[in-house]
Amino acid sequence: MLFIPGEAFLAPALERDPALLEHAMTRKVHIATPTTLVTMLRTAQYAWQQAALSDNARAVFDLGRELYDRLAGMGRHVDGLGKALTSAVSAYNQTVGTLESRVLVSARKLNQLGVVEAQLEPPRLVEETARVLSAAELVAESGPELVPGVGPERGSPPAGQLLPAPRAVSAAG
Repeated sequence: MLFIPGEAFLAPALERDPALLEHAMTRKVHIATPTTLVTMLRTAQYAWQQAALSDNARAVFDLGRELYDRLAGMGRHVDGLGKALTSAVSAYNQTVGTLESRVLVSARKLNQLGVVEAQLEPPRLVEETARVLSAAELVAESGPELVPGVGPERGSPPAGQLLPAPRAVSAAG
């Protein structure tokens, strides 16, 4: 870049040699006056600002993709945990069934025969239940309807879209 401190200096040079600008451009030299220099600096600042915005947008995009992948991984873990809870509840129920139908029968007979005098303490009841998934993104397509009348067979909205509030429906239909 060749800076000329005033327009008054460039005009006579261009009158004397009209090909001066062309010659400078072929040599990759830009002749700048105060007016064009300010414009070029503002253009460069705008370009750098746009590059920074583009970099930020790319970073947000990459972070969003990473977050979505992590959510998918966490969803798989939640699914595995749900299966493990179902298995644990099933095993608990089988154990309680065996305790009530097999073990306690024999224990009562021992107590009746006078072999033991102490009463058996009953096991504590399981009072906690697993929370039911309700977010549309986490509920399987074949799962229960979240809103009556809106389900996969009737064209449920895409994942992430909010469902309309349920309306009162008369008994006739």
